[in-house]
Amino acid sequence: MTKDAARAITDPGQKQLIANVARDLLEKVAPHELPLFPATSQAYFENPEKMLEKQKSEDTMLGFGLEAGAVFLTPAVLAVMTEVIAFIAEVIKDAIKDGSKSVIADYIKKIFHPSNSPSPKTPPPLSTDQVRHVYQLAVEKARQLKLPEAKVQLLAGALLAALAIPPLPDST
Repeated sequence: MTKDAARAITDPGQKQLIANVARDLLEKVAPHELPLFPATSQAYFENPEKMLEKQKSEDTMLGFGLEAGAVFLTPAVLAVMTEVIAFIAEVIKDAIKDGSKSVIADYIKKIFHPSNSPSPKTPPPLSTDQVRHVYQLAVEKARQLKLPEAKVQLLAGALLAALAIPPLPDST
């Protein structure tokens, strides 16, 4: 998926799903950004290319009282989760052959929050190759956004933890 995928998100339910999962991940990797999350996620969904280009072009510095050179992770987390959720949705579509948006959203919610999901159905588990692909998607997207390598690994590791899967060894 390319940066065009973020532009293609028009379904409010899909945006909400991405935002919810991204917020949960952000809570683990950059909780200090949570107060700005609603405004940042809204701006991201309105114009993801602008948010991501701004992320790359301004040396990721902020004037919000954070120390100079601080990396603002929210746009990167949203971009990574957009890619990851699109991939998982395709996996689930292939597995259930139903194509129902609500069923897919329920499965994704259950994958990230197994105990909180309203759906009594159990999602198909991701294969080792699919998990590796999710990890690679996260790493590649984070690197594309020029995040420092420590942040890349933190984000990818937190994503795997959110999937309740132990981190994979770095194969890059």
